[in-house]
Amino acid sequence: MKLSKIIIMAFMFISSMPLFSQSNIWINGTIYSEMDSTQTVVPFSTVKLYSDSTLKNLAYFAVCGPMGNYTIKPYDHTKSYYIVVESPNSYVRKLQITPIPEIWDNKPFSGNATTNIRIKLKGSPIRYENQVLSKENLPATASNLNDILLSLESINHDDDGWFTTDERGVLFCINGNVVGSEKTSAFNQIPANVIEKITVYDTKENPLYGKAIDITLTIGSQANKPDYWLSESSFFINK
Repeated sequence: MKLSKIIIMAFMFISSMPLFSQSNIWINGTIYSEMDSTQTVVPFSTVKLYSDSTLKNLAYFAVCGPMGNYTIKPYDHTKSYYIVVESPNSYVRKLQITPIPEIWDNKPFSGNATTNIRIKLKGSPIRYENQVLSKENLPATASNLNDILLSLESINHDDDGWFTTDERGVLFCINGNVVGSEKTSAFNQIPANVIEKITVYDTKENPLYGKAIDITLTIGSQANKPDYWLSESSFFINK
């Protein structure tokens, strides 16, 4: 196995590890840029949370979906973290997030805290080329999602997981939300008749993933671009 493939697998494993036990609490949000009074989501950005200012102890790792959306769950809200966010055409954004109060609105905090992060682009937003396979164009003989993915010429599969033809990682999303690598083994349990379309993004600019594949189902909620003006979290310091 090539070293690049091992590194990709390690990042995917870290991103799905429940390092902390508070599974009923999470943070999620949108990575976006702002220029000339216009906001743009930044898809496939990476979000890294470190437990100390040396940025050596990685606690959480996440990748954004096609709508710039990310989720970190579970999340230990009692601690402060140092966040590093970047995309292939952005400047690196570093900031610190404070602990989330135990009491919120006069009751114990639970659920999610929306944590939007603004980054500065070096130029125009990347327009990722993509190929959309509608339900009518999916293999008629496929019985489940795994069968459909195996029919795609741009990706391969072996005992180590999914990878591109040039042995780079593949990022999977369902209804626009990134799924952890531990869930890809259950793709054969998703029947073909609930798949509305598959969108294959060419993410060659991304250092980890050569392709991003978004599976849109006829069931479940779909991630969408925010239709309101985004603002950063009040928990951030050292902006």
